[in-house]
This record gives sequence, C-alpha cells and structure tokens, in this order.
Amino acid sequence: MAQENILLEIEDLRTYFHNEEGTVKAVDGVSYTIDEGETVGIVGESGCGKSVTSMSVMQLVPQPRGVIAGGKITYYKDGEAIDITSLDPQGREIRKIRGNHIAMIFQEPMTSLNPVYTVGEQIMEAVRLHQGADKEQAKERAVEMLSLVGIANPQGAITAYPHEFSGGMRQRVMIAMALSCNPNLLIADEPTTALDVTIEAQILELMQNLQDELGMAIMFITHDLEVIGEMANRVNVMYTGKLVESATVDDIFYNNKHPYTKGLLNSIPEIGLQKKLSPIEGTVPDMTHLPQGCYFHPRCTEAMDICRQQEPPTLDVSDNQRVKCWLYDKEKTKEGKEEKVS
Repeated sequence: MAQENILLEIEDLRTYFHNEEGTVKAVDGVSYTIDEGETVGIVGESGCGKSVTSMSVMQLVPQPRGVIAGGKITYYKDGEAIDITSLDPQGREIRKIRGNHIAMIFQEPMTSLNPVYTVGEQIMEAVRLHQGADKEQAKERAVEMLSLVGIANPQGAITAYPHEFSGGMRQRVMIAMALSCNPNLLIADEPTTALDVTIEAQILELMQNLQDELGMAIMFITHDLEVIGEMANRVNVMYTGKLVESATVDDIFYNNKHPYTKGLLNSIPEIGLQKKLSPIEGTVPDMTHLPQGCYFHPRCTEAMDICRQQEPPTLDVSDNQRVKCWLYDKEKTKEGKEEKVS
C-alpha cells in the first residue's frame, strides 16, 4: 500500500479501562489503515471494541479510568505525520484536528444534539470554533450544509430545535454538523441503528453521495454486515478487542476465513430464501475474565487444542487479507487434525 495514500494509520493500539473488577482490554493490539477517500467498515458484536477504537482516534476516551495504554495513531495531513496518541486530550493541537480534519457522527442524534439550542446555532458553533468564521459566515455555512444533506427549507430549519425534527432529520443535522468543516475523515459510529429501514437507506445513500462529492474517507462502525456490504471497500472484523480478520468487502462476503466472520454471515437472514439461520453458539466472554488462548475458542466449532492454550498469530493469507486464527498456520493445523484423529 502506497504510503502517500494513507490518511490514518493505527498501529498496535491498546485502550484499557480500569475498574474494581480488574482491567478491561477494550482494544488490544489493533492495527489497520484508512486510505484517502475510501470507506473502511469496522464490524463485530457489542463490546468488541469498535466504538472505543473510534474514541481513541478522537482522543475522547473517558478518563481517568480509560487510558490509551500503548500503540500509535498517526494522521497524515498535507505530508505531515501527526501522532494523535502523543497529544494532550484537552490540548489545543487535538482540538485543531477534531471537527476540522476528523469528524464524528453518533448512533443516537438526540443524545448528541443540545435540546436547548437551535440546530443552526449548533452547526454555527462548530464552524466558528474550527474555521474562525464570523457569525454571518457561519450562518451561511449552516444553511448551505442543511441544504446539502437534503433538509427542506434550510433557512427556516436553522431556527428549529432538535425535538422538532424526526429521527432521520436529526441524523441529517448531525451529518451536516460533522461535515461543516470539510473533514478528511468521517467516523460514523452506528449512524443508522436507531432508524427504520427506509430512513436508513436514505441516510446511507446520502453519505455515499456526500463522500463522492467531498472526497472524504469514512470509518463506518456497525454490527450490521448487510450495511457494510453496501458501504465499505475494506472490512475489519473485531472480537473481544482483537482484530480477527481484515480483507476487502468481497473477500469478507465470499472468501472469508475466520470462524467468527463465517458465524456472523451465517446469522444474516435472506429475504425470499428458505435459509436456516445458524447463530453463533455461546456468548461473548466477560472482558475481565477472558479465556486462555484464542478468545473465540469456547464458541468455535473448529477449535483445536492449541486454540485453547495459545493466542493465535495474525497471518497473511493473501496480499489483501489477514486473519488471526491457528487454522491458517499449516503446521499447527496439521498437528490439530492429528490430535482429533487420535
């Protein structure tokens, strides 16, 4: 992968939370890149570390219990490499990046929008804070952005309060706010989960159209593989804080390797097909008492003895596909088959 195309690089990221029960390794050794203009999907069950990864990128990990314990996040801006993990979460340098260069939209806009300010005031605040615009310029930008995301009568809409909009319209407002400063990377954290399927389709189409128009990259976080199939170029599958498979979207759907990825796909219903769903057996383990070896082995139908004893390495199975699984270590797989036969 050409270095000049990389926009964001995450290397061996480790984000931990300390509580009375112990240490939760919410993100534990995750590495991947996002190129300029592409959409990278992050998928997995609840609690796998998807959102904590995005909060780490924004330096918004709740303190003091949460801490980026290791690794590096590098943002490439105009030929300059900025180590985000070295910046003070409350400092001026990270505030220059948030909103201006990397923006974020959340799952439930009603909890992200302030109910006592108009939507126009909230968009204007972002523009004035990050772009140094005056009040009139910020107002023009707010109207422009509301129009861009398809809100009717944007001149009137800037004086409305969040509760006066439907869920889909509030999500459009959040997108307008996030894009108001022309970021290079948009982090979308479950942006359509709270919406019905019709509005979800409209929001996904809107994001794709805006990406084509503005040329931004998107980190799209979801538990829904069907949405990923529509949105992403590449996909990272996470489980218990680990990255277990990384591949192109086609390989994830048609040439997947990890048993967990296979399980996620087998649990998706298909309209019109007499397909029996095969849910993944068991539950996600307690993050303070993780099993020895591969964390997925208690739920894995292909687990070998080594899976119960040692954490698997991350292996390259092709130029564009990596998987964290002993099944693709030929020597260990052979040993495992011999063990089962005996």
